[in-house]
Amino acid sequence: MNVFLWMLVAIGFVAAIVFMGWLWTTKNPRIGELGDRLNLMINASMFVLTVLSITIAIAAFHDAKTSGDEQKKALDSSRDSLRDVVSVLNTQVALLNDAQDTLRSQLNVSRQQQQAMTATNIALLRTNRTLKSQLRIATAQNDRELDRLNKWALVVFRFQDLPEEAFQLEAGGVPVKIKDPNDLTLTITNIGTAPILNPVLTISASPASISVSTDEAFYPNPRRRNTIQFYSGTGLEPVSVADRGYAYHFKIAVPPDVTSGELVFRLFGSNMTKVTASAFVVVEQNVPK
Repeated sequence: MNVFLWMLVAIGFVAAIVFMGWLWTTKNPRIGELGDRLNLMINASMFVLTVLSITIAIAAFHDAKTSGDEQKKALDSSRDSLRDVVSVLNTQVALLNDAQDTLRSQLNVSRQQQQAMTATNIALLRTNRTLKSQLRIATAQNDRELDRLNKWALVVFRFQDLPEEAFQLEAGGVPVKIKDPNDLTLTITNIGTAPILNPVLTISASPASISVSTDEAFYPNPRRRNTIQFYSGTGLEPVSVADRGYAYHFKIAVPPDVTSGELVFRLFGSNMTKVTASAFVVVEQNVPK
């Protein structure tokens, strides 16, 4: 459109020049004299200028309209682009919000895991302390058991201040002569390295008609008076600790028709096997003279 307008302007300009040249050189009597020709040329020039002005104005309007249309298209394109950008930004904002929610969820999960790990660590520390305490207890028990195994009790019996060889005599052997059956003493000495725990001493006489009694013991069977028991909860310490033996006093009642018998001594402890010793006794006051 601009090219066509400018072509019209050029054609009009050339036509105006030709027309004015013709007016200047023509001899036509209708044109008049020189003054009339000048006026006519001025009018023709003004007409040409008017036409050129109108043409330029039309061309400028057309350019402006074309430029406005192009700017409108550019603006529309920019607006569409901005809409696309806004849409993309909205999508990105939604994605960022989702990512933020995901991060918050992961943070909450991490905090819960941290709390669980902290609780587990506390439980492990408590378990470790408990295991250490149990280990110390087990070690102490093991040490005590090893100490107990490394120690033992060894018993020596003495009856009426007679040597140990007086025990375990068979009938017909050398008897132990008893002058006063109301004052008998059995001494037990622990020559080992460990105490005798919960000791129980049983003294039995035979025949069963011989009764045994003391204020310090009891009858395990009230119907059988020939057996008594001594019980001590304190234990019999080794002689290296107690520096003495343990004396048990008792008495026997012998019927007149009985001249001899046997006394059996049995000692039992919770940390030792039963120890038995016996003595063959003769009551002198019942022996015929």
